[in-house]
Amino acid sequence: MENNITGNNLIKLLQTNTNLFIKDEGPYNLLQHFFDGYPIENINFLLEHEELIINSEGLWILSELGEKVCDKYIDYAIKLYEKDDDVIKSFALQCIFLGTVHNPSKFMFILKGLECNSDTVKINCVFLLEKALSIQIESVNLMGLNKLKLQDSHMIGIKKLSDTKITENDIIKLLQTENQILQLYGICIGVKKYKEIPSTLNYFPIKNSVAKKIKKILEKYG
Repeated sequence: MENNITGNNLIKLLQTNTNLFIKDEGPYNLLQHFFDGYPIENINFLLEHEELIINSEGLWILSELGEKVCDKYIDYAIKLYEKDDDVIKSFALQCIFLGTVHNPSKFMFILKGLECNSDTVKINCVFLLEKALSIQIESVNLMGLNKLKLQDSHMIGIKKLSDTKITENDIIKLLQTENQILQLYGICIGVKKYKEIPSTLNYFPIKNSVAKKIKKILEKYG
């Protein structure tokens, strides 16, 4: 009961004084309460709230709670991705990714991140896709892409992403193509194969702002 009361108090503080909630490590403390048995249904309030900052805290907590919880709440993440906010979109993609590790039927929503106008969202999407499991990649199909109004070129990119025998020349061709989606898949594969084929970094297109930013990240952190 005490855990519930404290959890409720934290959610109330988040709603009434968001800055203080964040300053006092409220997100981490609330997450710990969920781990300790605070009913998961209480996260609904955060995900359904009209304020974006509260949505973003809810999505961060959701992503930290792991694959099974993200699977259960994946429709919330999909809905929140449509909000015009880079932080929310990025957290939503993370939740969708985790929620499709064992049940990949909605994995294709991740690909929306590559068609987003925001470099931040695209970069987060690239780093998720390069970690994608075979079960997730294999769930992508043309009918699903059309239903989501995504470009057909994703099918080519996904096939390349799943190719275990892809060569350096294959990656370079993707990086040098004029098709922006395929170019992003080239960047994604370049990240995935960075330790194995670090030379592909030299072919990251200098006019592509996402490529430039990811190249800096890899050069700094490996």
